[in-house]
Amino acid sequence: AKRFASLKMEEQEQEQENSEEVSAERKPDIKLSKEEKREQKINELIEKEELTKMESLKLYRMIKQQQTEREAELDTTSSYELSTKRTIVYDDSARADNDSLWQADRQIPLTARDKSIYVKSDSIQKVDNGDTIVNEKRSFFGNLLFFSGRVNTENKAVFLRPRGLLSGFNGYFNTVDGYTITKKLGSFEKNKREGIYYRFEPKIGYAFARERWLAEGSFIYQYRKKSASQLIINGGSVSQDFNGELAMDLYSNTIASLLFVQNYPKYYQRNYVEVQHRSDIGEKIELSFGGQYNDREELENNSDQKLSLVGKKKYTDNLPEHLETLTDPEILSSHQSAILEAEIAYQDNRYYRFRGGKKYKRSSSSPRYYIGYRQGVPNLFDSDVQFTQIKAGIKRSFSYRLIDRISYKIEGGKFLNNDQLYFADYQAFNVNPFELSLSSELNSFALLPYYSFNSSDYYVQAHTNIKNNFILLKYLPLLNTTQWKEEVGAAYLFTEAEDHYYEFSYGLTEIFLFVDIKAYVSFLNDEYKDFGLRLSIDIDNSNR
Repeated sequence: AKRFASLKMEEQEQEQENSEEVSAERKPDIKLSKEEKREQKINELIEKEELTKMESLKLYRMIKQQQTEREAELDTTSSYELSTKRTIVYDDSARADNDSLWQADRQIPLTARDKSIYVKSDSIQKVDNGDTIVNEKRSFFGNLLFFSGRVNTENKAVFLRPRGLLSGFNGYFNTVDGYTITKKLGSFEKNKREGIYYRFEPKIGYAFARERWLAEGSFIYQYRKKSASQLIINGGSVSQDFNGELAMDLYSNTIASLLFVQNYPKYYQRNYVEVQHRSDIGEKIELSFGGQYNDREELENNSDQKLSLVGKKKYTDNLPEHLETLTDPEILSSHQSAILEAEIAYQDNRYYRFRGGKKYKRSSSSPRYYIGYRQGVPNLFDSDVQFTQIKAGIKRSFSYRLIDRISYKIEGGKFLNNDQLYFADYQAFNVNPFELSLSSELNSFALLPYYSFNSSDYYVQAHTNIKNNFILLKYLPLLNTTQWKEEVGAAYLFTEAEDHYYEFSYGLTEIFLFVDIKAYVSFLNDEYKDFGLRLSIDIDNSNR
């Protein structure tokens, strides 16, 4: 009986094992979630004894993305403010004493090499006067010429930053002003309480070919910390490119003019006052509105100075090359303009931090939507303009999986009326016409004629760029061991001229960290138009 029972149990266990195997075979595959698949790939890579460069990069990015998602899940706050828990308290003697205190307490004197290191460090950080060994050695005459720090005052709410006689100078050249020098005079700032302050910054200049003084000043009054609500007043008398805020870089134009006799920008005299109010509404909306009054004067070339060896080549006249400037020269004549402006923008996930009562916003990978409005008001202070323009757009820059950066911008605009419109108020576009640029700008054209497509009716423009470690040439030997990146781009423009303009680009970027080399090709109405190379040196890395 016992033997029979034992055999029966073995048969039951065997049947159970067989049934489990059958059920396991028939059991459908379990679909893994996106996060589980990524976790599985991470574990597979970690278990490998050796990783290739591509696998190491892939592992790093997957772990970074996983960490970012987990931090987002843990963040249950509704505020986008980034706060720090450290505080800095200054002793009253900190502003009165200098490094002589350290010299007295130092048991081992500084060597000549130590002092040279401090000199180099101080020159980079631009530390305030009277607080370092460097400035301790500077004489009164040296401060008079080169001072660029802050004057310590008994009132700790006042920040005075005057410039020495030879500090804050810049210089450039164009064919209208000739050689021009400008000088920042410094700044004055007073904090009424934390986050409530006003600041004034003046600047002067002199255009030698015109024998005329130039000047500009900016006044900012912030009256609310949380929303960074500011009243801004700007004014001055300057020579202005007809492309306005989208003007060619002054130093690139200096090189293009003096060495290659290419004077792309054309100028007019602008005597102006601007008043603008900016404020954040909540944490996702930015609102700005204001107005400006301009007294614009027509100008002509006053200098033919050149350092070029390009034979007898001559500068072009100070007239923008555009069909309507030829058919109606009156749009370049002297006039007055009163203009009202407003813009509202929305962007999610825009984190910020307060430092010294000022609000500093971090870049966000979320799309930025914006709507703009401009109104030329006739007869206000003898204003000669009358027009209404609206525009709207979206732009974004973000990373996706293993792609370093994807950016795009789409914008469209329309003049609802242009009854009295001068060329300075035409819609301009960001163009880098010269082969050398001192900045690396997104959403710009390279081969587009500098003024020919400026619009007085309607326009649509679109830009897209993809930057990554490996796209095409980086797979080749030698190049694949560098830290350079590759970038491909495309741009499109359509205006009332009814010409479809296309531009495509490919290049190597971040060569020696801040040098870009790109090749461009353009098409007009599906026909080949032009080819060119561009070398960009982004000194301040503002677009990295």
